[in-house]
Amino acid sequence: MNRKGMGVLDTGYWILDTRCSINLASGTAIAFLLLVAAFVGTVVLADEASQEAKVMDVIDGVTIIVSYEGNPISCVYIGVSAPESESPLNSTGSKARQFNRDLVAGKTVRLEFDERKYDKYGRLLAYVYCDDVFVNAELIRQGHGSVMIVSPNTRYAEDLLKMEGEAREAKRGLWAEPAPISDQTQSVLALEEQIALILKKIDELSSKIDQLFQMVKDLQSQSRNIPSPALHPEREETGKQVKADSAKGQPDQTVYITKSGKKYHKQGCRYLTGDYETITLEEAKRRGLQPCSVCFPKEAK
Repeated sequence: MNRKGMGVLDTGYWILDTRCSINLASGTAIAFLLLVAAFVGTVVLADEASQEAKVMDVIDGVTIIVSYEGNPISCVYIGVSAPESESPLNSTGSKARQFNRDLVAGKTVRLEFDERKYDKYGRLLAYVYCDDVFVNAELIRQGHGSVMIVSPNTRYAEDLLKMEGEAREAKRGLWAEPAPISDQTQSVLALEEQIALILKKIDELSSKIDQLFQMVKDLQSQSRNIPSPALHPEREETGKQVKADSAKGQPDQTVYITKSGKKYHKQGCRYLTGDYETITLEEAKRRGLQPCSVCFPKEAK
């Protein structure tokens, strides 16, 4: 039956029929209606400020994946920071992740939101409660995280700072005294020192190689500016003699001879092969050489 209409107030939670004998003008009726409105508003605000979600995975000490409104989404704990990376000498990151996993993995948690609900990466920002444990605070209290307040999400800043102070005083987790270095750790440190020395030697050797390459380049550059020596020194001397004879007014005719031959030839003669030298015709005759019958047919007769 449709109960909405004149004189009916639908609050979303129940329907209040005002068509009764109550005098709406009376103070009692007005107070009752205000009380109903306040209760409805309180319920709506509570639903917006917190919500239950199923934990699907634990990423690190302060980040989980939850099923929120039917979709998986990253959720970061407000007000707490925990180590993310680790090395053979520091296992605090894995300890924080394991502690967080032990608290919430696979469970249904309650997410309480502050002024800002998402960060710039689209991740939820929340105070997380699981089995009546305030997870953000418990991480700090046990020394698996430190306080990191980012405005405007500052609702529990004082409480979290107080818990960090207690963890520091009790030397828990991050604030514990450093353990004595084991033999294995000392071996790792010694190996790191040796590697550093080797890398330093490699840098020095690389620098010396660069210097050698530069010296080679400089020598090559200098060699290009030095005139190349004559491939046949005897030709250079003979050329000088030809120029001297020409300056004296003597004939400037040149001929060519092979080192093993007994005849002189003209340039291009088919018998002029292999290594040969250039001399003047007068020098050839002085040496007693005979003209080639191919290139000097007249003189050879």
